[in-house]
Amino acid sequence: MIFQLIRYIFTNSFGILTSRILGFVRDLLMATILGANIYSDIFFVAFKLPNLFRRIFAEGAFTQSFLPTYSSTLFKPSFAFRTLKKFFIIILILSVIVTIFSPFITEILAFGFSEEAKQIASPLIAINFYYLDFIFLVTFLASLLQYKNHFATTSFGTGLLNISLIISLLLSNGKPPITIIYYMSFGVLVGGFLQLVAHYFAIKKFKIDKLLIIGCKSKKIDKKAEKRFNKDFIPSVFGNSTAHISAFLDTWLATFLIAGSISYLYYANRVFQLPLALFAIATNVAIFPKLSKHLNNNQEEEAFKIMKKGFLFLLFLLGIATIIGFCGAEFIIQLLFERGAFTHQDTLNLTPILQIYLLGLLPFGLVKIFSSYLFSIHKHLEVAKISAISLGGNIALSLILIYPLGASGLALASSLTGWILFILTIKEFGWNNFKKILNFDIIFFALGFAQNKGDYVRLLVIEKDETLNHLITKSLEEVGYKSDEAYTVRDGKYFLDVRNYNLAIIDADFGLSEVFKFIDYAKDIYPLIKIIVISNDESVETEIKVLKMGADDYIKKPLNFDLLITRVNVALRSGKESQIKIKDLIIIKDEEKIIYKDKETHLKGKAFEVFTHLARYPNQVISKEQLLDAIWEEPELVTPNVIEVAINQIRQKVDKVFKIDTIKTIRRRGYKFCYPKE
Repeated sequence: MIFQLIRYIFTNSFGILTSRILGFVRDLLMATILGANIYSDIFFVAFKLPNLFRRIFAEGAFTQSFLPTYSSTLFKPSFAFRTLKKFFIIILILSVIVTIFSPFITEILAFGFSEEAKQIASPLIAINFYYLDFIFLVTFLASLLQYKNHFATTSFGTGLLNISLIISLLLSNGKPPITIIYYMSFGVLVGGFLQLVAHYFAIKKFKIDKLLIIGCKSKKIDKKAEKRFNKDFIPSVFGNSTAHISAFLDTWLATFLIAGSISYLYYANRVFQLPLALFAIATNVAIFPKLSKHLNNNQEEEAFKIMKKGFLFLLFLLGIATIIGFCGAEFIIQLLFERGAFTHQDTLNLTPILQIYLLGLLPFGLVKIFSSYLFSIHKHLEVAKISAISLGGNIALSLILIYPLGASGLALASSLTGWILFILTIKEFGWNNFKKILNFDIIFFALGFAQNKGDYVRLLVIEKDETLNHLITKSLEEVGYKSDEAYTVRDGKYFLDVRNYNLAIIDADFGLSEVFKFIDYAKDIYPLIKIIVISNDESVETEIKVLKMGADDYIKKPLNFDLLITRVNVALRSGKESQIKIKDLIIIKDEEKIIYKDKETHLKGKAFEVFTHLARYPNQVISKEQLLDAIWEEPELVTPNVIEVAINQIRQKVDKVFKIDTIKTIRRRGYKFCYPKE
C-alpha cells in the first residue's frame, strides 16, 4: 500500500512540477515583458476573482464535499449527474452576473486603483471570469478520476493553462501593455478549454462517460446523499477559503500601497506555492479519496495509517523546502525573475516578502492532511468555524501590520494565520490522536518500513508473561502485523468478541483444557481463523494432541522469533486455499460449487462472489457499498439492486436447496453470513 501511495503522490508531484515549471516560464516572460507596474497589477486583479472562486468553490469546496458523499452513496450515477447539472447552471448564471455588473465589481476589487485603471480592468474581469465555467467542469471530472485513483490527467492538465498564457505572451510581445493583458485574458479561456478537452478523453478511457449517461437516464435519487452534500458544501467553502481569501485580501489591501506591491506579493506567493503544491497538495490529492473510502466503510485504522504516512512525508519535505527557500530567497528571485523590466531593486524589494511567506509553509501544508480527515468524516461545519476564526485573525493582523511593514506586513499576517489555522485544526482533530502521530515508532510503521504483508492483518497474542507477550507483539509489528495483547484466556475471548482476527497465538501454560476451549470458541466465531499454540512441553504426544484439537501449528519454547514469524506467514498463507470450510458447509472457489453434507449445488458469477465474500467474514455486517467495491470492477457503473439480485439467487440456489439459512439481512446496514450460528 505504501508504494502505491507514493506512486500516486509522485504522479501528482511530477505533474504539478511540470505545470509549475511552465508557470515560472510564464511568470518570467510576464516579468520580462510587463515588469512590475500598473498593467501587471490590472491583470492580476482581473484574474484574481475567477482564480479565487476556482480554488475555494470549484476545486476546494466542491471536491472536499463531493468525494465523501460520492463514496458513501449507492446511487453514484444519478448523484454525479444531478450534482453536475445543478452546479454548472449556478456557475453559468454567476458568470453572466459578473459580466453585467463588472464595473461595480471592479470598484470593489480595485478600490485603490485610479479611475483610468478601473476602466481598463472592468472588461478584463468579465472575460477572465468565464474561465470558472471551464474549470468547474474540469474539477468535476477530476473528482471522478480521483475516485478511480487516476491523477495524471489533472496534475499534468494544469500546465495547459500556462502553455496557453506563454503563447499569448509570445504573440503579444512588442505590443502596447493594454493589448498584452487582453491577449493574456483570452489565453486564460483557451487554457480552460484545453484542460476540459484533456479530461474529456480521460473519462472516455475510464468509461466515466457511461456513468454520466446512466445518471442522466436514471430516475433513482438518493435524497439523503444530496441533502448531506448540500449541508457540507457551504461550510466547505469557508473551510477551504482561509489561505485563498487571505491572498485575495492581500491583493486588495496592496492597491493602497506603492505601484508594484501587488506584483511583489504575486511573485512571492508563486514561489511559496511551488513546494506547497508539489508536496502538500499532491499528497492531499492522493490520500483524500482513500481516506473517504476507508472512513465511509468504517475502516478507521486504515484511514489513520494513511494520515500518519502523509504527515511525516510532508513534515520532512516542507521543512527542507522552508530552510532552503528562506536562506536562498534572493538567489531564487534573481534566477527566476531578474531580467528585462524586472530590476535588481525589484529583487531586493521582493526577497523579505518571500522569506516571510515561507514561515507559513509548514502549517499551511500540514493542515491540509488534517482538514481532509475532518472533511472525510463530514465535519465541514467545524472546519468552517476554524477557517472563520483564522480569517478574522488574518484581517486583524493585516490591518495592524500593513502600516509599519507594507507588503511584508501582509505576508507576515498570512504566515501567522497559517499557524493559527494549524493549531485550531489539530485541536479539532484531537491532541491525543496528534500525539500518536508524533510517536516515531508508529510513524515508521505507518510509512511502511515494515513489510507490507501485515497491512490488512490483525493478530491476537494470549500470553500471561507480560515481557514475553510484549516481545512477541513487537516482533510481529516489526514485520508489519498489527497485534493486540491479552494476558488471560478470558481477555482473549473478549478481544474476539469486539474485533476481527486473522490469527491467534496462545500459550499452552494456561492449561490444555483452557486452550481447547479457546480454540473451539474462536473457530465457532471465525471459522477461518488460524491458531498457533506455543508451549514449554517438548513431547510429541502433546503436539499431536493440540493439532488434533484444531490448532493450526505448535511451536516449542524457548521461542525463535524468526521461526515464529515464518510460521505465522505460512499459517496465514495457508488460509488462502481454494476452499472455505465452515462446519458441514464447503465452498469450492475454483469450481463455483457449494457442498453441504451429501448435497451439492452450483452458484455462478457475481452471486457466488458475493456468497464467498460474506463467508470470509462470518457474523460481520457487510454493507452494499462494501460488497460493490470488493466485487465489481466498476462499482459506480452498477446500481445497488444487483446486490439484492445476488442475495436472492443465494437464497434460491443455496438456502432453499440445503434447507439452511446462510445470509441474514440487517435492515439499513447490509448483510451478514450467519451459518451455522443462526
